[in-house]
Amino acid sequence: MTERRLNIAQLLAKGTSGGDLDPYFDYFFGTPRAPVMSSDKGWQPSADLYETDTDIVIVIDIAGISIKDINLTLAKQSLLLQGTRQEDSRGQTRQYHKMEIAYGPFELTFQLPSSVQPDNVQADYKDGLLTIRFVKCEKSLKRRLTIKIR
Repeated sequence: MTERRLNIAQLLAKGTSGGDLDPYFDYFFGTPRAPVMSSDKGWQPSADLYETDTDIVIVIDIAGISIKDINLTLAKQSLLLQGTRQEDSRGQTRQYHKMEIAYGPFELTFQLPSSVQPDNVQADYKDGLLTIRFVKCEKSLKRRLTIKIR
């Protein structure tokens, strides 16, 4: 068995921002990570990616964003979501005491498995959640086979 050691000096040198800790959480908890590529284009909304027997589903939390401010593109096996959350100041000057809601542009890229049908995709936006559903190819659907034992 290979022993894996954590190098705390490297961890501290990198800092504790965002994805720098992902390998350590994966090491300890075996946490599955969605194939999401982050970007330096603003903030990043939360996303879930899961699989059913027939579909690959992506759910993205983009509450407060108008559909006209969302752009969804599929090229090869890569899904790109771009958008902007507009700050509604209505001409008022604000003095924030606490600000946790991110505003401005965002971009998310998902690498899709080859088992999805790119022509068969459905996107719905309801209650602040964008749900994108890809139907799996027929050959990748889980089948139950009985194997004869000799």
